[in-house]
Amino acid sequence: MPDLEGNYTACSIFSGGGLLDFAFKDLFKIIWANEVCKPAADSYIANVGSHIRIGDINTIPISEIPCADVFIGGPPCQDFSSSGKNKGEKGERGKLVWKYVDRLHLVGQKI
Repeated sequence: MPDLEGNYTACSIFSGGGLLDFAFKDLFKIIWANEVCKPAADSYIANVGSHIRIGDINTIPISEIPCADVFIGGPPCQDFSSSGKNKGEKGERGKLVWKYVDRLHLVGQKI
């Protein structure tokens, strides 16, 4: 449901420096974001906003992730990139795509 100003809310996981969120921020009110890498999160803060939670998504309690209309995220691409290890979801970082799905499922249960 949109907020009082007519904006739909969004949460972002694997936010990086905020490029995906930057594209969404004019149409959605991003209320929460997460990134493990502090320099990337600093870039996010400078370009998107200070609503980012720096930390490992594996250790952030589900209670800290708010419900939102939309969830966006760009799981780490190193294992999916042909210029990277190209291991896909079997790679160490690539398997985090399943953590993203798990978090979406758990947040959905809070509704």
